[in-house]
Amino acid sequence: MIYIIAFHWFGRYWTGDLALVANAGAQGNHIFFILSAFGLTLALSRKANSENRQDWNQWFSYRAKKILIPYYISVILIVGFILLYGYVSGDVAGKSKRMNLNFDTVLSTVFLYRNFIGGHSTAINTPWWFAITILQFYLLFPILYGVLRKFGWKAVAISSFAINAGYIFFYAVILGSTNNAFNCFPLRFIFSFSSGIILCHFFLKDGSAFSKMLTGIKPVIAGIALEVVGIYLSLQGDVGKAFNELFFGPGVFVLTFNFLHWLSSSHFISRFVRLIGEYSLPLFLLHAPFIYILFPANLPAWDPYGLINFLLYVAFLIPLTWSVSKFIFDKIDNISSGQKARAFAVK
Repeated sequence: MIYIIAFHWFGRYWTGDLALVANAGAQGNHIFFILSAFGLTLALSRKANSENRQDWNQWFSYRAKKILIPYYISVILIVGFILLYGYVSGDVAGKSKRMNLNFDTVLSTVFLYRNFIGGHSTAINTPWWFAITILQFYLLFPILYGVLRKFGWKAVAISSFAINAGYIFFYAVILGSTNNAFNCFPLRFIFSFSSGIILCHFFLKDGSAFSKMLTGIKPVIAGIALEVVGIYLSLQGDVGKAFNELFFGPGVFVLTFNFLHWLSSSHFISRFVRLIGEYSLPLFLLHAPFIYILFPANLPAWDPYGLINFLLYVAFLIPLTWSVSKFIFDKIDNISSGQKARAFAVK
C-alpha cells in the first residue's frame, strides 16, 4: 500500500531518473496480487479440512461482496466529490482544473467494464481497475487451485509463467499495442497471483521452512538479481517495459518480505504495518484522485521534490480513511455479518 501511494504521488511530480524510482512503486500491484492469492488459498485450505466439497458459487458470491460493496461506496463518494468540486483525469492530468465528468466513463465504472476500454481503465480514480481485475481473478482461482491440488505447485508455476509471458508477447510484440486495457487484464498478473497460491502451499506444508526459504542472504541476492533484470528490461523500450514485471515484481516482493521481517522485532513498526493492512482496502480505493483535486500540478519552489506536500497529503488520507472505514465500510460489513448470522440461525 505504501508503494502504491508513493507511486501515484511521486510518479506525478518526478521526472528523469527519479521517475524510474517512483515507477518502482507500481510493483506494489504485484505484491497485492501475491498476498490476495495467498490469503484466498490459506482460507480455503483451512475450510477444506472441515468440508469435503467446496461450493464455488457461494465462495465467489461472498468474495465479490467483500470487494464490490467498498468499491461502489468509493464510486459514490468520489463521483459525488468531483461533481461538487471538480474533476481531473487519472495519472496523466497536466493541471487541476474544472472538467466535465465523462458519463461514458461513469457507466463503465458502475457496470464494471471499464478495464476493457483503454481510455477508461485508469480514468477518474486509477485504483478502481484493481478491484475489477481481482474479481476476474476470483473466477480464475478455482482453476488454479484445482491445478495445484491435482498436479502440484510446479505445474502452476510453469503454466502461469508461460501464460503470462505469452500474453505479454501477444500484445507487446505481435500487436505492438500500448493500449492500457491490456495492462489491466488478469493474464498480465497471473504469474504473480499464482505465486501467492504456491507460497501458501509451502507455508501450509512447513511454516518454519517457508520463512527460511524467503529470508536470508540467498533470497536477498536473488531478489536483487531479479531487480537488476527488471531494471535492464525497463530501459529497453515499450517491449522491455512490458516484460520487466515478470522479474521486477517478484524481486520487489522478496526484498520487501525480508525488509519487513527485519523490522518485525520493532513493536511500533509491527503495529504500523498491521494498521496499514487493516485499512488497506479503503486506503487503496480512495487515495488517488485527491492528489489531482487538492494539490497543484507544479510543485512550489520551497518543496521541489514534493516531500512536504506528500506529508500533508498523508495527513489528509489518515482521517479520511479512518472515518470512511469506521462509519461506512465497517457498519455495512456488520450489517452483512448480522444478516448472514440470522440466515444461519434460521437454517
